[in-house]
Amino acid sequence: MAPPRFPQATSTAWLYMMDGDSSTWPTIPDSWKQINFGQVDVLILAPLGLQNPADGTFGVADIIVNRFQWAVQTAKAAPRMIPNTKITILVSQFWGSDPQLWGHPLSALPATAIDAHANSVRDFISANDLDGYDIDYEPNNIVATVPAILQAIRAQLDDLSLTNGGRPYYTTVSPAELMFLDQAVPSLSAVNMQSYSGGIYITVADLLKIGFQPAQILYGVNAESPGQGPTVQQALDTYKNDGLVGIHLWRLNSGDFQQEIEWQSQVFDGLHCLSN
Repeated sequence: MAPPRFPQATSTAWLYMMDGDSSTWPTIPDSWKQINFGQVDVLILAPLGLQNPADGTFGVADIIVNRFQWAVQTAKAAPRMIPNTKITILVSQFWGSDPQLWGHPLSALPATAIDAHANSVRDFISANDLDGYDIDYEPNNIVATVPAILQAIRAQLDDLSLTNGGRPYYTTVSPAELMFLDQAVPSLSAVNMQSYSGGIYITVADLLKIGFQPAQILYGVNAESPGQGPTVQQALDTYKNDGLVGIHLWRLNSGDFQQEIEWQSQVFDGLHCLSN
């Protein structure tokens, strides 16, 4: 079964849930309440990770469970800017390593626990009524086993889809590097380009060369550091000229959240041909 793909003109945005001082992590920042989730087609929540590498358990750290639950509930309840549409919510396996906070990266996952990990990802997505899984593909997540990991997760999500009337469940990757990803393309719905940061030197042509199709590629913009990478207009031009599926934004909730919210509005309007 081929992985489901995002609809044309998909606007993806990230929410990094450990923003701010650690003493505030159990609370909801007031700035988050200004985010217009109605202008986000796909929301990616991070950081999540391996909670127990030995048995493959995947999940969210206790200290940010409140933020995670708030984000899911608030995003789903937000009035949509385009009627009769629903937000898609993915969770991202973080690349960092801190067992006391977000958990472990994929480099800590033994090959013997890959199937158990895939089962755990499926269970987490099902229990929280989510729509898919992403890998923040940076150091510690760049492992030779990633094709096998994604294949196992893809199989579990395909089975989950069959049990839920064909509901699509997505698998994506957000790469700073491309090592091993050529073997993982068949298991992926989409790739979120880091056109602005660790993956700034990865081009659309590079992704096409390893097997991705334009309909799987989302170009990236960085509203947190607008001088780093393309502007919204440059991203929209690339999206149109290269026939890509959409644009994703890092991120919605840094100290520059007002600028980020404005960029997200511009991306959403530009993709959906709406006027401000």
